[in-house]
Amino acid sequence: EEIMRNIGSRSGSGGLSVELNDGDVAYGAGVVTDADAEMLGTLLRFFDRFGAENTTSLLKETAAANRRVGDILYQLGRVEEAETSYLTALDQINRLAAEKAADEIGEASTETRGSIVEKLQILNSLGLAVSAQGSLEEAQQYFRQTAEVYLADTSAQENSSAQFEYARALNLRTSTFSRIGFPQARPLPREARGNRESPPARRQNATKSPDPALRRARAAFAATARQVHRDSKTLNQEAIRLLGALVEAHPKRVDFAIELTHAYREQARIARLELDSSTAHEANRAALELLERLLSDNSESPYFRFVFADTVTSMPVGASRRNGLALSRAIRIAGALVREYPSMPDYLALKAKALLARGDSDSSADAVSILEQLVDDYPAMAQYRLLLASGLQRLSNIDFESQRIDSAKERLEQAVSVLEADIEADQRPAMLNIYIERLKQKLQAIQH
Repeated sequence: EEIMRNIGSRSGSGGLSVELNDGDVAYGAGVVTDADAEMLGTLLRFFDRFGAENTTSLLKETAAANRRVGDILYQLGRVEEAETSYLTALDQINRLAAEKAADEIGEASTETRGSIVEKLQILNSLGLAVSAQGSLEEAQQYFRQTAEVYLADTSAQENSSAQFEYARALNLRTSTFSRIGFPQARPLPREARGNRESPPARRQNATKSPDPALRRARAAFAATARQVHRDSKTLNQEAIRLLGALVEAHPKRVDFAIELTHAYREQARIARLELDSSTAHEANRAALELLERLLSDNSESPYFRFVFADTVTSMPVGASRRNGLALSRAIRIAGALVREYPSMPDYLALKAKALLARGDSDSSADAVSILEQLVDDYPAMAQYRLLLASGLQRLSNIDFESQRIDSAKERLEQAVSVLEADIEADQRPAMLNIYIERLKQKLQAIQH
C-alpha cells in the first residue's frame, strides 16, 4: 500500500478535451515512469494470485491496484493498455458488490461506500481512456453511468469523495458535449476574420456532399445541437454548485479546488460559444484566481504547475492583460516541465499547446513539429492527432493570410491525412468525420 501511495502521489488523471477548431486541451498529469508501471504490474500479479484464494478480502485492493496501473499507463500514453486495466478493475469491483449484496441489508457499510467510490473512479477513468482514443460517444456512456451509480445510492450522496467523482463526471460530460455538439457552429475568432479575403460564394448548382453518411451525420448534429447546448449548461451549473460547496466545506482538499477550476473553464467555453463575453470573462477570472492561489501554495509541484499552465493556455489570450501575462508564465512552466521530465508525453503536448496559444508563425511551427513526433510515438492517442490537425490548420491560416496559397493547401491536406490515417470513415466518431469534411471544404475553397 505504501508503494501504491508513493506512485499515486506522483500520478494524476485528467480529461483530455480537444475542441476541433482550436485545439483546446485539458488534462492532468503527474510524473511517472515505465519503471513505475512495471512495479505495479508485479504487485498486480501478487494480488491476482492471492485474490484467487480469497476473493472477497482482496478484490477491492486488486481493483484499486488495477485502476492505479491504468492511471500510470494513461499518463505514459499507453491508453489501450490503460483501458484494459480499468475494465479489469470494473469487473472486480462489480464482483465484490455482487458478493456483498446478500450481506448488506439496510444501511450500507463503510467498506461498501468505499467500493462505490472506487467504482465511480473507475468509470470516470474508463471514460477518459476511451475519449483519449477518440471514442467520445462511448466516453459519454461511462460518464452517464458514473452519474447513475451515484444518484442511485443515497449513502454515496452523503460522501464527499463520491460527490467529487460525480462532479468530475459532470465536468467530463460537459467537455465532451462541447466537442460533440458545438464545434460546427463556432464562428471564426475576430483576429482570424480581420480583413482577409472572403471565401468564394457557394454556387447555386453546387453539388451536395457525395457521401450520404456525412450528410446524415450533419443533419443529425443540426437537429440535436440545441438540446446538447441546454444539457451542457445544466450539467455545468450543477458541477459548479456542487464543487463550490465541497471547496467551502473542505478548504484543504486541493483536488476539489482544481476540479472547480475545470468547471469554471467549461463555463467560459460555453459562454464563448454563446458569444457571452461577460460570463466568459468572469468564469476565466474565477478560475485564474483560484489557480494562482493553488500554485503559490504548491510552487514546486509538477502537477500544480501543469494544471495552471494547461488551464491558462485554454483561455483566450486577448481577453485581458492578465491573461496575456499568465500565458507567458504558462509557456515558461511548460518548457521547464519538459526539461525536468522529458519522458512525460503530456508535458510535451502541453508545451505544444502553449506554443499554439501564442499564435505566431514560428511558435505554431514548433508546436507542429512536437506534435508530429508525439503522433508517431503514440499512435493510439487520438487527442495528439486532433491537436496536430488544429496546429496544421493554424499554419494554413497564417500561410493563406500571407498569400502563400500552395503552402496553405499543403497544410490542410496534411491535416486531413493525419485525421484519416488508419481509420475507416464508418469507424470514426461522427464529429471527427464532420471536422474532416469541414477541412476538405476549406481546402476546396482555397483551390478555387
